Amino acid sequence: MNLSEEKVFQRGIKIPRLVSLEGKAKGYSFYFWGKDSFEIGSSKDADFFLKDDSIAKIHAKVEIQEDSVIIMDFSQGRTYINGCPVDVQALEENDHVRLGKNVFVFNYRIVEEKNFVHILEDMERFQGWLHSPLPLPQDSPYLEIISGMGEGTIFPLKNREFITIGRNSVNDIKILDTKISRVHCRIFQKDGEYWIEDMGSTNGTFLQGEEVENAQKLENRNHIRIGFTVLCFHLP
Repeated sequence: MNLSEEKVFQRGIKIPRLVSLEGKAKGYSFYFWGKDSFEIGSSKDADFFLKDDSIAKIHAKVEIQEDSVIIMDFSQGRTYINGCPVDVQALEENDHVRLGKNVFVFNYRIVEEKNFVHILEDMERFQGWLHSPLPLPQDSPYLEIISGMGEGTIFPLKNREFITIGRNSVNDIKILDTKISRVHCRIFQKDGEYWIEDMGSTNGTFLQGEEVENAQKLENRNHIRIGFTVLCFHLP
């Protein structure tokens, strides 16, 4: 059976993936689903785009075969599996893959059929963020992801009394970072100024490197870190 087709097991659908342990996409997963080959590189034409100078434009290619997942090096020897350079090799469960400064672990995720549509939506959303960034707002405060998956994505704040940020789809801004809580923090207006407040998150909200314990006023170009993700607050 081809791995690019639905493989329904007793517990759900089995999807091969690379989970980022180190580098620009730390905390995120690349799912190999929907076709038989995927390019990884620093080119925005790659299926999985990494904005990283240590990555070749097309660094590696992953092919989904009937009974295996194959990785091929296109970077002249800068693709490593478990510390060894490779040209072409089948990936095994828990293999560590290094591409430039980025380290991934290869494994399979079992997804219940009822949740599978959310995986597809998230994959499409991330690729949309990476390949079609929004223009910068000219007359609105906005948040910009400056580090983490979706780097370069912007979120206009104009005409919003408050917004919530978190991993759950109920939030105004949803960020799929494994270290971000379901509802992590919120930004709200008070007397014409913008403030940030942690919503009891597990790993905390940090403003300019300091943990936010009470609501804090935001200044232009302040940095906000939640989980592995760093956002910058911009005023027009």
